[in-house]
Amino acid sequence: MTRISTLSANNQLIKFMQQGQVRLQEKQVQLATEQNSTIYTGIAKNSERLINVENTRELLDNYNKTNALMDMRLNVTSTVLTGIDDTLNSFRRDLISFQATSKTDVLDVRDVQNAAFTGLQSIESYLNTDVNGEFLFSGGRVTTQPVDLGLTTLSALQTKYDGANIIYPTYRDNHIHHKMTAATGNPTNPTGAGFTDLSFLAGAGGTITTANLATQVNTITLSGSVEANDIYSVTVNGTTVSYTATGAEANMDAIRDNLFAAINADATISTFITAAAGGAGEITLTSDVAGTAFTSSSSSTNFTATAQIDNVTLANTFAIGDSVSVNVNGLGAVVYPVVANDLTLNGDGTGGAVAGNSAAAFNNITTKVAAAINADAPSAAIVTAAASGGGGGVITLTADTAGTAFSHVSSATTAGTGTATGTTATPNLSANADNKATTVITTANANAFANLAVGASITISGANTATNDGTYTIASNSAGVITVAATETIAATDNNDAGLTLISDISYFSGDEISQTHNVNKTRSFEVDLTGVDPAFEKAIRALFHIAQGAFKTGGGLDQNQSRVSDSLYLIDSALDRNPGGTPPFGTELTSSIEQVSQDIGYDRVLIDQTKTTNLSLINFFDNRISDIETVDPLEIYTRLVDEQTALEASYQAMARVRQLSLSQFLT
Repeated sequence: MTRISTLSANNQLIKFMQQGQVRLQEKQVQLATEQNSTIYTGIAKNSERLINVENTRELLDNYNKTNALMDMRLNVTSTVLTGIDDTLNSFRRDLISFQATSKTDVLDVRDVQNAAFTGLQSIESYLNTDVNGEFLFSGGRVTTQPVDLGLTTLSALQTKYDGANIIYPTYRDNHIHHKMTAATGNPTNPTGAGFTDLSFLAGAGGTITTANLATQVNTITLSGSVEANDIYSVTVNGTTVSYTATGAEANMDAIRDNLFAAINADATISTFITAAAGGAGEITLTSDVAGTAFTSSSSSTNFTATAQIDNVTLANTFAIGDSVSVNVNGLGAVVYPVVANDLTLNGDGTGGAVAGNSAAAFNNITTKVAAAINADAPSAAIVTAAASGGGGGVITLTADTAGTAFSHVSSATTAGTGTATGTTATPNLSANADNKATTVITTANANAFANLAVGASITISGANTATNDGTYTIASNSAGVITVAATETIAATDNNDAGLTLISDISYFSGDEISQTHNVNKTRSFEVDLTGVDPAFEKAIRALFHIAQGAFKTGGGLDQNQSRVSDSLYLIDSALDRNPGGTPPFGTELTSSIEQVSQDIGYDRVLIDQTKTTNLSLINFFDNRISDIETVDPLEIYTRLVDEQTALEASYQAMARVRQLSLSQFLT
């Protein structure tokens, strides 16, 4: 063997070169990736800290992403609220304008009810807004359309809710969660009596009847004195009947009898009410069908004062020098002497002479007598004189103040046959103001089924006869009797069932009221609980329905139920503003409003924006820390790469040289 290098030495050199190759490769990877290592073991000392920093950064980034989605949702919600706010403010202006009218004009009523119907359509559309396939106002049921107001046409709405027998709910409890028992749940008053008890009539298309039913009776009272031309009027469901006194009636009862006879003779009113004599001066109006409501009002028109008119009539022949004398209230005679011009055609000396009994002469004389009376201050303070013209020779004296009587004396001093005669053409009549007609509801209409509309479903549970429990569709609802659909069967006839519960589906809301919590970051969150039954929306919908229900000139029409205007104005104000003025018409309302909801959403969006800014700042900080741990300085790595390359090349050369060495070469 001639080589100096041994196997052991050779292996050791190869090992050193391989280690150099590994280091060179690491530097090449570091230079290519600009990272210390592509795996955490490559930076074992800093790996735990790096993982913690990366996890925190990723969490902040995820918060920002979910916050961006929530901010988009809140932004759309804010846009919806702006639309609803505009709709309600526009309707409020229309309603205030309507309030300033008589509220009985067909065009005014039509316009405001159309505005209410349009407002309902707009709100329904807004509340059914969805984002990314999820409805904003349905609570936890994000895939369920939350609001269905059942709108087709205004006429259909008024057929469903006639405003008299089927009344849109006035209280939130019945509007959203209608539940009726024997004692509670009356549609127009949730704290009032319920259905008392129910009776079932078995069979397909059977009936359910409530015992909470009362026949409405209104009493009209006439008072005052009997005077000719006084007018007494009664209006029932928009139809007015009047009676004008002749003055020959013996007393107010006689006027009453004539008036209620006229009511019963009216072809429209007599179809649903009966009028009769009550006490002295009283008329009772009684609904023909129990549980069927009507509206009525009464008024009296007292006779107004009539100005007295007296006539002074000239007759026969007048000559120059004759005189006409008129004395009003004995204040002193106004005397006019006939002059030559009065006996000419034009009254001014022209046109030729005319006879003293001609039309021209009478016109000239009466005109100048009237002027003389009006020029006399005492007389002019009492009457106004005028020549009637036409050659009739008449001077009219009209009282300056209607209802104030006067007297006069007229005469003619004449050499011929001329005369001046006074008469009263229109006697003085003084005004009277003692006649009145008032209306009170003696017995209020009652009907526990008053707002269960045709087409609605009712669910009965706990009936005496268990087989009567179930859900039924209302095919008709009249006078406290519900007829179920012909395809549905009431199992057993049962009377006086007071222990059951009746729940109806009259609510417009199909979502739920489950709130969701949105975490803005690890420590801050807010509730997403705005649904279609939020009081801000519910009060607005209730107000709009109250105006829209009931056709014109019917018992439930807006013109016959004018208090709905102020009631609805309060609900609209309460829906819009945090601090509405006035007294709640239906008891204390929940306080939510568009203003408050908008502010809450604004606060949530500000919180999201502030959190986003903070998170971005922290993410930027953590990115720098991650970069400090992961990344390398390319110049430094390149320098080390060159060093490793040089060392490895030297190793190759040294090994090659060593392998060439031998004992023979050494000896030579």
